[in-house]
Amino acid sequence: MVLLALAPATPGASLDWHPLSPDRSLKGWSVRGGKAGFTVEGKEIVGRSILGSPNSFLITDATFGDFILEYDAKVD
Repeated sequence: MVLLALAPATPGASLDWHPLSPDRSLKGWSVRGGKAGFTVEGKEIVGRSILGSPNSFLITDATFGDFILEYDAKVD
């Protein structure tokens, strides 16, 4: 489980958060590296690895600048 949010890291900048919560289609997101499957379950992005496939990463196609990345991850 990975939860992501971005906020400006510059002192004095607006603290308006921009959540990175994709819709169920994962439109605007791409898988890089291996061939893991990613789905949206509730408000969570869930990735499931595939045996024999290298590490996989789900990335947004959007470009962001000055930000703080916070997330929780659960590894079984």
